[in-house]
Parts: sequence; C-alpha cells; structure tokens
Amino acid sequence: MNLRELRIGNYVNYEACTYEVMAVNIIGSEKLIVKAVNQQWGLEPCGINEVAPLEITTDFLKKNGFEILNRNFPELWIKPLGGYRYLRYHSGVKYLDFETTNTFQRVPWAVRYIHQLQNACMDYGIQLELKA
Repeated sequence: MNLRELRIGNYVNYEACTYEVMAVNIIGSEKLIVKAVNQQWGLEPCGINEVAPLEITTDFLKKNGFEILNRNFPELWIKPLGGYRYLRYHSGVKYLDFETTNTFQRVPWAVRYIHQLQNACMDYGIQLELKA
C-alpha cells in the first residue's frame, strides 16, 4: 500500500484481521499505529508493507446500508444519505458518485478498496459512518 493513501480512521487488513488506522507516518517513518476492529486488543505498531487494503464486497455494502438499485442491474448499489441525497457505487467498474436534487459529482478515480471509499467521502464532505 502507499502511505499517502492512508488516513486516520481508514480500515486495513493486518495479520488477517481488520484494523483501523490510528496514526500515520510515525516520526517521519513509514510506520502506522493500528487498532483491531471488533477486538479488545490494544494499539499495534506496524510497517506500511505489513498492511493490505480491504476490498469492497457485497457483504460490506449490505452491512453499511447500500441496496441494489435495480435487480436487473445488480452491480449498481445505492445508499440514501437523507433528503434527496444519494451515494452510488458501481461494483463492476469500481466508480463512486454522489447525487443530490441539483448536483451530481463523480469521484474521478477508481474506488476498489474500503479506505478509498472512506477517503472519497471525506474529500467530498460526505459524513459516512462505516462498519468494517
């Protein structure tokens, strides 16, 4: 993974478990501090080469309130954000967009991993609580 892609709060895979990034680039090195999600373990220091991204899966999308928009087109997932605001994720070509009644914004890069989804939402000002 690239250290510049990671932010505090991102989910990553470390030692076959899901961890949340608690600190990045410790003392100018390529080190992270991570904490296991859904476990009672403490903070763990690790190197950037020891973590891996987590793929966006259908289970992840369902757990986080996304629904298939149309049964005839099962790759397009939608999550209502309240009012007339929606977050859409196309699992086939890995794109993400945001829509309101009068705006449409598409993230200009492929979104394959959970940390990329988290970062895109932050960049576009979308408050989104995700479960790992």
